[in-house]
Order: sequence, then structure tokens, then C-alpha cells
Amino acid sequence: MGLKESIVVRSEYTIKNASKKGGSRGGTPGNFVLQYMSREDATEIVTPVTIDNEPFSDRYKARREITEKAASEYDLDRAFYKSQKRGGVAFNGHELSLSYKDLVLSSKEIQDAFHNGKTVMKTIISFDEEYLREYGIIPDDFKLRYRGDYKGNIDQMKLRYAISCGMERASEDYDDLHYVGTIQVDTEHIHCHLAMVDMGIGNITDDGTQRGKISAATKNKIRHGIDTALVDASEVHFMASSVRLDDSNRMLNCNQFIYRNMKLYGAPQQIMTVLPDDRKLWYAGSGKKEMEQADRACHAYVEHMLLQEGSGFEDTMQTILQYADMRQKEENLDDEQKERIVNDGRKAVIKEGMNDVYEILRGSPMAVQNATPVQNLAAQEILHPTFKNDLQDFVYRVRTYKERYNRHKNDADRFGGYIRDYEEERRNGNVSDDSYMLYSYFKVEQEYQSMLVGKYAHFVKVDVPVDQMVLEYIELSQRARRLHSMMLLYDDDSVREMAAEDAEGYGREKYDVYGGRYIVEEPEIFAERIRQSKNRYRTDYADFQSRLDNSQLVLTLYDDGSPHIRYRPKYEFEDVKGLDLHELKCDFNRPLKFSDSVRDAYIRMSEKRIRAYDAACDYLDGTGQSQMKDKFDSDDIELMRRTYKDMNAGRLIEPVQHPANEIKQRSTIMLSRNTHLQMCEAVYLNLSQNIMKWQDEEKRKNDEIEYKF
Repeated sequence: MGLKESIVVRSEYTIKNASKKGGSRGGTPGNFVLQYMSREDATEIVTPVTIDNEPFSDRYKARREITEKAASEYDLDRAFYKSQKRGGVAFNGHELSLSYKDLVLSSKEIQDAFHNGKTVMKTIISFDEEYLREYGIIPDDFKLRYRGDYKGNIDQMKLRYAISCGMERASEDYDDLHYVGTIQVDTEHIHCHLAMVDMGIGNITDDGTQRGKISAATKNKIRHGIDTALVDASEVHFMASSVRLDDSNRMLNCNQFIYRNMKLYGAPQQIMTVLPDDRKLWYAGSGKKEMEQADRACHAYVEHMLLQEGSGFEDTMQTILQYADMRQKEENLDDEQKERIVNDGRKAVIKEGMNDVYEILRGSPMAVQNATPVQNLAAQEILHPTFKNDLQDFVYRVRTYKERYNRHKNDADRFGGYIRDYEEERRNGNVSDDSYMLYSYFKVEQEYQSMLVGKYAHFVKVDVPVDQMVLEYIELSQRARRLHSMMLLYDDDSVREMAAEDAEGYGREKYDVYGGRYIVEEPEIFAERIRQSKNRYRTDYADFQSRLDNSQLVLTLYDDGSPHIRYRPKYEFEDVKGLDLHELKCDFNRPLKFSDSVRDAYIRMSEKRIRAYDAACDYLDGTGQSQMKDKFDSDDIELMRRTYKDMNAGRLIEPVQHPANEIKQRSTIMLSRNTHLQMCEAVYLNLSQNIMKWQDEEKRKNDEIEYKF
């Protein structure tokens, strides 16, 4: 098949009628671009798209903000459309992906040219499927079944680039060719719509109008330009359109919206279900056993509410930090005492937020109906399995697995912090060689806890702030670049021969670094600045990487250098499912049975963990630091030691027998979704008042201490 059959170019044109408002083939070519060529169902988005000349990533950032603020699914869909509209679906001679604003401007430009007597050429370029498959525009394994299947399955970016190359050749036959194009994928063949206009004088016909018919020679230039570009780009990695990524991102945000609503709107109902009948007890910190469950649920709810963007909690914490700084200076407090003030302030704010929640609940009617079976089971303070594969078993496992996941994740983070602290002290020369066995235990324990995080992540829904971590990585990358520039400036020998002011200007202009004057006047200051920046970066990046690892996330970079974080299990489930056999005795009603592979994995980990623990304890006891063992998970290790001995001795691993649960029927009322909004408003509104209340209380306590002294 020849090139003419592989790339078919068809064209028509419209000219403004002299005596009528319309044109020979339509009087609104601008609307044709905006309403027909760019319609959503026929086109797809291509990165890097911009929104009113803002970076492409802002669309995903905007979606995250919309997800946090939307009150309904309708609001979510409308806000998504408003933020994106038809940005990214069209291209022209300057950009392969136009923002919606630029698309509107381009369509208006074409419409204005038409009104000014220019001829608008409407061109369609159709492609043979096998031709596109040959050049990798269509994947080899793709098979068309229905109209529209091409969406998400063609290399839009590469094809747009090729068409723009063809149009660049075609522009040789025009004075000033402008065009807007869209690749449409809603039919059984791929084709490109182009709206073209010569803004110059152009080729004038006998009646004084611009020629609208595209010559055979120009069509051949378009074909050969496209073909040459595809040949040149054939070795380039598949630059597939972002439609699948975009759909995935949209679905992710929708799922997060649903999950957030379930978590936030359902929380007041959960709290109401576990509250005692006596409403006089409904306040935070009552110390009454009847309030323990409600306080735990309410604390988690308020804390999660305050961590939402726009809550004002960050400003509140900043106020607490400033207050702690002031106290530290005035009272000569050490860092530990300052940290205690910050923690007390945070707890006080959350406690007052809990009281705001309880106050709204106290204003609700008395409980008039039985809780649902799930609410009733979730409200039980202690719940054991029935081993009947019933609803109680389900609720028990969801609750238990979530608790274990959180506990192991916190322990993995804790031991990861110990590891980083030890490494920092070792770099500073503050640890002895004998203490290495302590470091070895931290490494083994962190690995063990991470393995169990992987196990329980297999069962539970995990909140992972992927978008926030992407932004953290970008910020770390910027810091790394700034640090590299500082080092380059410091190593630039020519700086030391300059005057101080010249060195400052040189550093800013060439390296975008401030402080170049210090290299001339006091180089040790600049060297110390580099050292501190390097240490802070190393610590923060290690913390970032540790959180990635503990959440079983992996970061890779796209070809353009932008980060991509995805979930990837660090451990195979089969390898870690039995590592906490000693803790599973409550999950079964008969002696535990397991395969040889599970048994061998447990024995290997037990030996490794116990050996490292014993060596660390011997070191601490021998150096008079036995109190440090309080940081270890000694009870769990001793339980593992006993189970390990039983297993080696061939004894059965017996289950822990529990009496049958007495399920108490709870009463409740049905709360509306507006209850959560009322609570948010109350908690957010009272933040500044609550922090002032805490500061007054702190001042009063401090004055009392001084008076007693």
C-alpha cells in the first residue's frame, strides 16, 4: 500500500458570503473547533497539558483539593470538569497540548479571521491501521472490537508531533498558516481534524478570495512530513497518551472521595453508638471506663479532621511552636521540655475539639432505635471470633488486622528512627565499635516489623498520601539542586579572586545561590552552611525513603524527570504470612497447622530476631544502660522465644481459648451527613479560641509553680 492510501488527506473550505452573514460551508468555524473537533467523547487528553499556562501537575493537585472539599459526587464531577474542561485535547503549530484557555483563544482567532474575509480550510487526515501499527502508534497486541476502542490505545503525542511536522512542510505553500488540530478516536479508524487559515495574503483566486482547495502537492508535503517524522521517531519509547493515567487518577480521586466520606461522615455515627446512656459523661477526659471507647473513636475522628487541608491546624501548631520557643528562651528550657510543651498544646487542641463534637452530639435526640448488626459488633469493646465464618468473625478480623497493621507500622517507623539516629551519631564519632550489636538489633527489628506491615497491608485498606509524597520528593529534589549549586560555587576558584560584592552577584547570576560574598570574606561560614544543608538533606531524604519503604511504595521517574509513586509489595505474602505465629493463637480454635515453608521461615526469623535481641541486651547490661531496653518489644520477643522452643520440640502450637462474647445490643439514632459538617465548622471555628484557652491555662500553672517556689 502506497503512502497516498496509508495517509488520506481530504479537505473542504468555507468562505464568508458577501451578501449573507454565514459562509459557503458554515459561518462559525470557531465553534466547529470548540464544539465539534474538541468534543470530549471523541478526543483524549495528552500530557504535558497546562491549565491557563499553569503546570500539568496542577490539574492533579486541583483534583486532590476538590476531593477534599467536595460535598457530593455531583459537586466532585462538576468541579473536575471546571478545572480541566477541554484542556489537552487539541494542538497547533506551537504547542502539542493546548490548555482550555489557549484552545478558546485559537478558535476565536480562526473565527475572527473568517469574519475578516479569510478562507477557513477544514481538513481531515485519515490513517490506515496497519500503517500506524508499523510505526508503533498502535501497540502490536491491540485489537479493535468496538467503535472508540482506540481511546487510550494510541501514541497520541508521537502522532501529534508527526502531524505538526507535516503541517510545517505544508506551511511552505502559505504566507502565514495557522491551524488547530485534534486527533479523534471515537470511530473505527483514527483521523485528525484540522481547522486551517492563512493569516497572510495567501493564494488569491479570480474572485478575490483566498484559495480554499488544498493542492495535490501540498497534500503530498503533509504525507511525507508525517511519514518522515514517524520514521525518525520509530525508535523512541512509546509516548502513549495520558488518557489511561488520567482516567486512573480520576478514579483514584473518586474512590478517595467515597472513602473519605465513609470515614468522616460515618465517624459521628460510630461515636454515637458507643456513647453511654448518661449524657453527663459526654466530655473528653472524664476518666470514666464507660467513655473509653467513645474517647478513642472521637480522638481519631478529630485528629483526622484537623489534618484535612484548610482546617487551620497548621497555623495553630505554628502558634504552639512560637509559644514553646518563647518559653524556652525565657525559662532556659532544654529541647525535651520544649517538646513536651508542644505535645501538650497539640493534645489540648484535640481535646477541646473532642468537646466540640460531644457538645453537638448532646444536642441530638435520645436514642430511639437499635444499632445495625455491624454497628453493634463494632461497638463491642472486646470482640472474639466465633469461628463460624459469620459477621462477627468478619468484624473481628477487620478490626484486628487494622490494629496489627498500625502497630507494626509504628514499630517499623520507630526502629527506623533509631537506625537513623545511630548512623548520625556514628558519623559524628559519638558511638563505640562495641555498640554495633545494638545497631544490628535495630536493623533486624525494623525488617521484621516491615515484613508484618506487608502482611497486613494484604488485608486492610491503607491511607497512603501519595500526592503529598510526590510533592515532598519534588521539594527534596529542589533542595538537592540548590545544595549542588552551592558546592559548585564554593569549588569555583575564580570566586576567591573577586571582590565580595562581585562574588555575590556572580553566584546569583551563574549558580542562583546567595551568599557568594562569604566565600571571599569568611569562607568557613559558607562551608558550614553547605555542611548543615547536606546533613539536613541527608536526614530528611532518609526519612522520606523510610516512609516509602514502610508503606511499600516505590518511586520511579518518567522520561521527563517527573516522579511517579506506586504501590509494590516489598515481600511476597507467602513469605511473611506466618512470621507472627506466636500472635495468631487468638485467631484459631484448634492447634495451628502450617506448611513446612511457613515453619522454616518462622524458625529462621525467630533465631535471627532472638539472637540480635539477646546480644543488644548483653551490651546494654554490660555498659550500665539497661534502662534502654524499655524501647524494645521485649514481651513480644519472649512470646516468640516460647513458641520457637515449642516448635523445635515438636509440640503443637495451642490456641488461646476465649469465652463466648456476650453481645450487648446498642441503641442509637440515625445522624445526617450534615452532622459531620456541623462538627467541622465547630472544631475549625473554635481552634483559635481553644489555643488561647490552653495558653492561659499554661500561664496559670506556671504562675502557681513560681508562687510555690
